[in-house]
Amino acid sequence: MKEYIDVVCKGMWEEGMNFGDQLILTEYLNNNNLDGTLILNQSSEPQIKQKLIENTESAVEMGAFGVPTFFIENEIFWGKEAFREMPDYLSN
Repeated sequence: MKEYIDVVCKGMWEEGMNFGDQLILTEYLNNNNLDGTLILNQSSEPQIKQKLIENTESAVEMGAFGVPTFFIENEIFWGKEAFREMPDYLSN
């Protein structure tokens, strides 16, 4: 899971990849040592889709409005800048 997140975040935010196109996403995953076909096939399974719906609904209820969004206690951190802000919050 961590490898997938790292690869996809790099592709979206650093390389500007269009992952709305499944062929581009599959090829990008494959080129980064992940099985793109397997990942996309698994993401189409009903239980996976349901879990995504539940996680999305929960995140929205908590105040998420984009990615990346992080929650620490009742505080919300949004965007890449959160990686700089969260350690300060945790040290207080």
